[in-house]
Amino acid sequence: ERGIVNRERDNRKKAAILYDLLDNSRVFKPYVADKDHRSMMNVCFTAATPELEQQFMTLAERNNITGIAGHRTAGGFRVSIYNAITIDAVATLADLMHHFERTA
Repeated sequence: ERGIVNRERDNRKKAAILYDLLDNSRVFKPYVADKDHRSMMNVCFTAATPELEQQFMTLAERNNITGIAGHRTAGGFRVSIYNAITIDAVATLADLMHHFERTA
């Protein structure tokens, strides 16, 4: 579907998938806790430890999920969910994060 209303709906859905996971995770935490100040385009988060961050990055890369590394000095992850990224792609990432959390 096209149109700005549909794009906004889809973008909100993509952000909700990730932020709902982050808000309920024991491994991953969003950089911004205040829900009113979160980005709908760039979801930034960390893992509980640097070791878990590295393990998840390795798992993501093995599953062809790339380009999610956070800032080079701050670490963590930055997932850009611009218009071209599908809801299915975000759901795939969320599924991998859930799997990682269950096995970490």
